[in-house]
Amino acid sequence: MIKESLLENLSIYNDSLSVYYLASVFISILSVVFAWWYHKYTIASNGKDKTKMTTNCQNVVPQPSVNNEVSDFSEGEEQDNDHLDDEIISKLKIGRQTLLAEKVAASLTEEQLLEEREVEKQQLEAIFQLLQSQQDKFQVASIEELENQLKLYRH
Repeated sequence: MIKESLLENLSIYNDSLSVYYLASVFISILSVVFAWWYHKYTIASNGKDKTKMTTNCQNVVPQPSVNNEVSDFSEGEEQDNDHLDDEIISKLKIGRQTLLAEKVAASLTEEQLLEEREVEKQQLEAIFQLLQSQQDKFQVASIEELENQLKLYRH
């Protein structure tokens, strides 16, 4: 009896369905499956790259401090989060730059590396001479001080 009433209800429901309704349901299900598949495989491939980056560049993403107090999201916290976002982006850019420099250095021969270092040394000396010519403006005392300042921008 229940089976007969269920079959009768299904036949009435089937008769009232339109082709457009069935097509829209099918397209909706298909789009959800595609979005899931796309998300799964793009995250998987990006995750591998992120894993390589974090193994090559230690401590790329800083850990935020834990606050024991629970409060509403205030303007100060928003600024802290903006600062944290900027810091994370900065660390990622430095990590990417370091990784790129390592790849380039690995592709060069020893002779090319020596030549690269020599050119860099010559450029640094030329920059130092320019800074010395305007000592009152830049106040760089030695080439070691200039190298230390440049290290801040490299890594």
